[in-house]
Amino acid sequence: MGNFQLVVFFASICLFPALGAVPQPGTSMRDIRNLRHTFCSEHQEYSNNNICCLNCRAGEYVKFPCTKAGHKGTCEECTFGTFTEHANGLNQCFKCTHCRSDQEVVEHCTLTQDTQCKCKPGRFCHPEEACEVCKTCSRCKNDEEVLRNCTSTSDTECKRIQDQADPPSDAVITGVVCGGLLLISAAAVWFCMRRSCRTEQMVTGEQACHNKRGGVSTQVAQVGVHHGTVMLKMCKKSMNCKTHK
Repeated sequence: MGNFQLVVFFASICLFPALGAVPQPGTSMRDIRNLRHTFCSEHQEYSNNNICCLNCRAGEYVKFPCTKAGHKGTCEECTFGTFTEHANGLNQCFKCTHCRSDQEVVEHCTLTQDTQCKCKPGRFCHPEEACEVCKTCSRCKNDEEVLRNCTSTSDTECKRIQDQADPPSDAVITGVVCGGLLLISAAAVWFCMRRSCRTEQMVTGEQACHNKRGGVSTQVAQVGVHHGTVMLKMCKKSMNCKTHK
């Protein structure tokens, strides 16, 4: 075999391994040229002796491959306990899965679908992990309560029970103190406003008292206010003194 043939041989090893048609030493150039054209349509055909045969349907397998390109050959239905899920060029069907002792059957195996299993009640297995064994569901502690029950794909979720004997939190204490201060402030403002109104009612006036006989006017001392009523403290030579409201 010359150098050129060796190069072509190793190149074809890289190009055609997926087709199951890797040339053997001593393969002629004509055979290699024919091999280059053996590109079968994915999911529709399979390669057999450098020709493309049509796939068998799901639930079947290839009993005898085709002898002419573009033909299906002989397909056989899978036997009980076996299946093929997609159209294929397989020479045998897959065996159905048997659920483990810690699992139960969700759906039985058919010709086109494998057995569907799940963990038994009280056990779980995370779907993103390889479920080699179902784990036992966790139980909440005495000071916890169930937030979410255990399922076949998730563990129990618990949360701590709030103890009524626990002291109030800082937020509660702060709220009570602030509320008390606001009430005290409001009461102080109300008291000051009421006292200011009473003070404004205090008046200082003069009351003229007239003597009917001589017509002499005398001045009166200051008057005080009690509950809005001006009371006369002192009236000199009062003859006809009047109280003003």
